[in-house]
Amino acid sequence: MEVLNENENEMEVLNENDNEMEVLNENDNEMEVLNENDNEMEVLNENEKNLVNIFEQKQNFKKAREKATDGLVAQAKKMKLRSENQFPPLTVETTVKIPVPCIDRGKVDANNVLGVILSVTDDGFYKIGTKNGILSSLYARNQIFQCKEQFISSNDVPNIEIPLRTASTQNSLTGGQGFILCSCKTKCTTKRCKCKQQNILCSSKCHGSNMCSNK
Repeated sequence: MEVLNENENEMEVLNENDNEMEVLNENDNEMEVLNENDNEMEVLNENEKNLVNIFEQKQNFKKAREKATDGLVAQAKKMKLRSENQFPPLTVETTVKIPVPCIDRGKVDANNVLGVILSVTDDGFYKIGTKNGILSSLYARNQIFQCKEQFISSNDVPNIEIPLRTASTQNSLTGGQGFILCSCKTKCTTKRCKCKQQNILCSSKCHGSNMCSNK
């Protein structure tokens, strides 16, 4: 009987140990849960910091853009004021010179075309007419130059619209800018000469050093 009692006591001790182990396991599980919660909190805190950083970056970018815009507007106002001082506004019926780009004229043609201001738009652009017609493009003030004398009036302008290149070509003595070249060997005396067909003079690019009567 004593042996049985001892065995029962041992069993009770074992049961108590098992209970303690279960409690320890539960505590371990609770600690794991707490650790996971701590990790989640750390992740949330990092996400919040990242969101704050992103928001601050956006605000900084916005301020930088606004500052850059203000700088551009101020610079544009200064440039406009400087341009107005250097190129005062012109009135209708003023004779002006319009520079012709080198690609739109021949080498011996005039550098400018004379015109007269027909109207001025609300934006400050000028509509110009020439003796050959009305130029199809509008011109800013810094693209034209005032003449001291009155060489042409609006009454001299025909009511047709032409590009600047055409106006330059019609005033040219050599046919204006073009790619007409000849390679004649007979002094360019007949209509076989490309230049003579077009009623223009031969240029230095034609027929090398051969003799020519169409110059």
